[in-house]
Amino acid sequence: GAKGWVQTKDRMQFLPWLNFYNLYGRKYGLRFLKNVPDDIEVLRAKSEENSQIVSKLRYIKQIKLTVMRGNWALVSVADIDQVPKTGYMRWRGDDGKIYAFPNIK
Repeated sequence: GAKGWVQTKDRMQFLPWLNFYNLYGRKYGLRFLKNVPDDIEVLRAKSEENSQIVSKLRYIKQIKLTVMRGNWALVSVADIDQVPKTGYMRWRGDDGKIYAFPNIK
């Protein structure tokens, strides 16, 4: 929980999380990290924990990032059935634990 300043000469040397995700997440898409709880692998209608579940994500081929809002990301997901699904997913928990990361190759 410590905070501090980072001095850099190059603006791209250090990026805040939202800028990092907007740059690399939009370019390469997202992927879930290992051992993510099952209740995280769902799409919701709104960026709220108690909103309606749009779809459960099981066999994901691609997650395309559209917008980041706090701990939520608006995404379009290509699943094994090839039907695109759009909704909000949690990319980070309230405690700061990260569940999804840009799919950098």
